[in-house]
Amino acid sequence: MSLRSRYARQVRRTFGSGYHAAWYPDTPHAIGAYGRMEDDVFIARGNIRDLGVQYDIDQDTIPSALELNASKGVAITTKVKGATNADLPHIPQASAGLGIEFKAEGSFAISAEEVYEDRIVNPGALEAQLRTLREQGKWDSSFRIVTGVLRMPVATILISQASDTKLELSLEGTLTPSIKELGKASVTANFHWESSAVMKYAPARNAVPIIQLHRLAPGFLFWPPRLRTFAMERVEAPGAEEMWRLVPDDEIPAELE
Repeated sequence: MSLRSRYARQVRRTFGSGYHAAWYPDTPHAIGAYGRMEDDVFIARGNIRDLGVQYDIDQDTIPSALELNASKGVAITTKVKGATNADLPHIPQASAGLGIEFKAEGSFAISAEEVYEDRIVNPGALEAQLRTLREQGKWDSSFRIVTGVLRMPVATILISQASDTKLELSLEGTLTPSIKELGKASVTANFHWESSAVMKYAPARNAVPIIQLHRLAPGFLFWPPRLRTFAMERVEAPGAEEMWRLVPDDEIPAELE
């Protein structure tokens, strides 16, 4: 299984089945982008405006902080400025710092002081236009559409490329050693040591690392196709390789629609 696939599955576990990882994490994904899922991540091939589809965006203007800062299996060790910590030997004593340990490949830590949740509006009008494209043979049932994004003006994104990876970093511009501080524009991270490779976006600017997708799903019997949330859920199969399935339309929570 590839790194991006493992990362995508960690994102779904952490944020919920209706959220998906954008790849690469610092690549802007615009609302209205359409494409296919490859290796568990969304790969854009264009924008539905290029197909003549019109839509409006509800652009969030009131930011919130990112509360889900790390995937399961990420452990944090801290050191305050002026102190020493035997577990963080590579961080200068004069600096506040962090040790971040990733238990699994694809584990991640994301920090952003400001997060905006933008969404497409009037999904009914969008659905009607996509039906027309489908009737004209211009829309493939495998296409997914970006209908919502978590937009972060400044963010730090760390993704482990191996299991049991640890890195040490110091922080400038703050006295508080925590992952949340990494997402502040006024804080600078200096990386001093890592046991294995870690993908580092520090900082990532105007990042859209998390997206929401919709699909034009087949209608029931003689009903026309419907615009539905594209959600995946983990299948519990003890002793078997991890599996995920498409959440059936009748099981998608109403708040995702």
